Amino acid sequence: MPQTKSSFQELIDPTKEDNIDLPTQDKQHFEFLRKNLEKARDMREANYDEFNGMSYSQRYKENMRKAFTFLQPRKDEDDSLVETGTIREKINTIVAAELNLDFGAEARSYDKDDFEDEELGETMTDMIDKSERLEDWDSTKVAVYFEKASQGDVFIEELYVDEKRIDKQKIKFDELTEENKEFNYKKKIKEVFEGCKRNIIAGTQLFVADVYEPTIENQQFIFTRDEISYEQVKALYGEWPRFKYVPKKFKSLSDEDSWLLQGDTKDGMCEVIKYQDKWNDEFQIILNGVPMLPLIKYEGKWEGFPLPWEHGEYNIIKGQFEPISAFFFYGRGIAEKTKFEQEILNAMFKLLVDKTNQSLKPPMANNSGEYLDKRIFRPGFIGNGIKPDDIKPILQQTGVTQSEMSMVEFIKGVIDEKTISPLVQGLSPQGGQTATEINALMQQAKQAMGLILQGDINLHRKLGILRIYNILENWTKPIGSYVDTVTGKMMKKYRTISLNKEIEGKGMGTKIVDLDEGEYGSAELMAQEEGMAYENPKAESIMDLGKPLKKLPPKRPVKITKLNPKALRNWKYSWFVEVTPKQRDTSALEKAQTMSDVQAMAMLWPEILQSEEIKTKVARLNKMNPKNLFGTGQAMAGAMPQIQGGQPVPTPKPTFNQLATPTLM
Repeated sequence: MPQTKSSFQELIDPTKEDNIDLPTQDKQHFEFLRKNLEKARDMREANYDEFNGMSYSQRYKENMRKAFTFLQPRKDEDDSLVETGTIREKINTIVAAELNLDFGAEARSYDKDDFEDEELGETMTDMIDKSERLEDWDSTKVAVYFEKASQGDVFIEELYVDEKRIDKQKIKFDELTEENKEFNYKKKIKEVFEGCKRNIIAGTQLFVADVYEPTIENQQFIFTRDEISYEQVKALYGEWPRFKYVPKKFKSLSDEDSWLLQGDTKDGMCEVIKYQDKWNDEFQIILNGVPMLPLIKYEGKWEGFPLPWEHGEYNIIKGQFEPISAFFFYGRGIAEKTKFEQEILNAMFKLLVDKTNQSLKPPMANNSGEYLDKRIFRPGFIGNGIKPDDIKPILQQTGVTQSEMSMVEFIKGVIDEKTISPLVQGLSPQGGQTATEINALMQQAKQAMGLILQGDINLHRKLGILRIYNILENWTKPIGSYVDTVTGKMMKKYRTISLNKEIEGKGMGTKIVDLDEGEYGSAELMAQEEGMAYENPKAESIMDLGKPLKKLPPKRPVKITKLNPKALRNWKYSWFVEVTPKQRDTSALEKAQTMSDVQAMAMLWPEILQSEEIKTKVARLNKMNPKNLFGTGQAMAGAMPQIQGGQPVPTPKPTFNQLATPTLM
């Protein structure tokens, strides 16, 4: 197959006249393609025992209603509207527990001899971290976890985007008059965001070749369907040669050149289908039934257009809450697992509400022979000609009984057993516990999550692998050029990535990944240097993703890793991702563990309490200023007499910089 990227730009060039018509071979291939699409659609929308006799779309809608606490319309004016919202609260509890854990991907890299390169793996991990911060991945995770818990599956698309928008010259309102309504303004293209990005795809938008293949990676093909405005489609694809064939409205299923997967589109909308087949390296975009990408000729045979990314895998992954079976593609979420119990609970609450209303306003018998308005039961009502014996209750309710409330609690207990206990919410450290106690609480929380946790680990591992592929393909490309002041040669300019992180043995500092093939031989992949910002002028003039890096604070540890982008892109390494869930807020555990370790070490080596590294770390964990804590020359031993069990050991007066800044070797 030809290289996908070079072929992609070449074959959609609107200046190439031979791409204008739809050749016969393209029409024949599209006929085969659309049969695959229709087969996948019909398979997904069939009724399945796994969905309790519903189609996927029906089941998705029902789950959504349960998750959003949908209230059924009243049957009549006396009907009680009751929805306990238990399912939604369970979903929220699970999402909160997931958000309290850090599933950060840690890259692992192995060479052809299966030896691990730890430094390269750490550097790739840093680049993953930076890319996620730029796209604000933490905000997206809330929706990811909610979709997975409510529907049983979540589908995420990995993209590299270059988002731009039109920015008009700003017009002041006080400048507008009757004479200058036709204001001449300037337009410019403003860059909104460029980088790696993940998008959530609704389950109703994804179609797979076989619902009885449990993984998305092994599907023969997959495709997504969406409806967006025709104007948006035109902005994206209007320059493509085949766009002129795209109808604004649906024509007919019998039309050879125009076809829609799911019926007519709304006015002003366009059906967008993106088809992927990794086994045959094929990609297609279909707009209102018109295939936009031509076939390519390979060794005398016409074949589908290749995938537009180099890694050759599907760019969509699946995260699953709980599998239905080992041989079914879709999973089961909270809404489906507990819908029958939720319905029983709603019915019970409805009965209890009705019973309470009956006890307060019981049904009455009217023996007066006269029509009586129900307003007679309002406070302060004065009626004439009504005898006390004329109105008597037919049914006397005693209110809600203990047995009825026990039944309600029983149903809630069943829901807890099927999902997660509310006790998980109380398993976070409260302060004052030892390191052992805090660790025990964290282990309880992880055990309570069980299968949910394993699903999250698998999800983030897949996301990490795709993100590595994305970074290797797109962040290793040049972003400009410059003239080498030594050689006078024109050199390619690459990205530089910076982030704040703990530098081992030196405290918080700045990690810089500098992609540059001109600093050293092309055969070399990695070089490193360390120093302080004020000692290293390169660190202050370096660029971060094409933008000037802000001046670093003085005396800040800096670690610079130089990577050869060409060598990195072509390096014969195997990449793996390790995901180990960690408590997001580990301050309580870290503090307890550190104080315990310091006390234990002080028993054997009392002089360790004079270590500036120990002093600084203890001050930081206790959220104290080292200057105020140790600036007068008070030793750590004096600050913690209970540790030493005696008088403080005299020590020279340290300066603030000595205490606050680790010594760099």
